[in-house]
Amino acid sequence: MFKDILVRSFGDEFFVTSLTGDHVWVYPLTVWEAHEERLTKTARLNPHLSKYLYRVNYHGMEVKMDKQGRILIPATLRDSAAMRGELRVLANIDHLEVWNEERITKLLASQSFTDEDLSQLADLGI
Repeated sequence: MFKDILVRSFGDEFFVTSLTGDHVWVYPLTVWEAHEERLTKTARLNPHLSKYLYRVNYHGMEVKMDKQGRILIPATLRDSAAMRGELRVLANIDHLEVWNEERITKLLASQSFTDEDLSQLADLGI
């Protein structure tokens, strides 16, 4: 069911990448292309943009969902993100994140959610 909604809304092509290599980002290709369009309006000689682009392009690859709803993760990213064993798929605002279960559990345990966090979210209307 989720696959059908995803394909109906965005198609079956995706851009799979990462910034840090410790987890995977899966963007519908149309969403990624809009992101790239915004990037073209940024100063091309900006060293921060260059660092970002090197990383997302190193890890990145356009992929097409197969008939069973699977998306290929490039081998180098699959290795660096430890895409084996139990995995977690987390929905983000405009993309999915795929994490190794052990890594995301450690990350969540190391970042407590505080009253300050709640206050900041309330200020945002959340």
